[in-house]
Amino acid sequence: MLQDLLITLKAKSNSFTKTEKAIASYVLSHTNDVLYMSISQLAAACHVGETSVFRLCKALGESGFHDFKVN
Repeated sequence: MLQDLLITLKAKSNSFTKTEKAIASYVLSHTNDVLYMSISQLAAACHVGETSVFRLCKALGESGFHDFKVN
């Protein structure tokens, strides 16, 4: 499942906003770290708001950040 999510992140990156690209890039570079982060911690690490992280999760078809991390 992790590989599927990473492939989806890479494949959809061209359609992401600048902010979503920044989050996706961080997730791809720090995959293991993100598993243990809260949405607030990920947002802070990417210098974006929590809502932006949530929007990226929704854009990937997840119902929220928790489901994003589980997958």
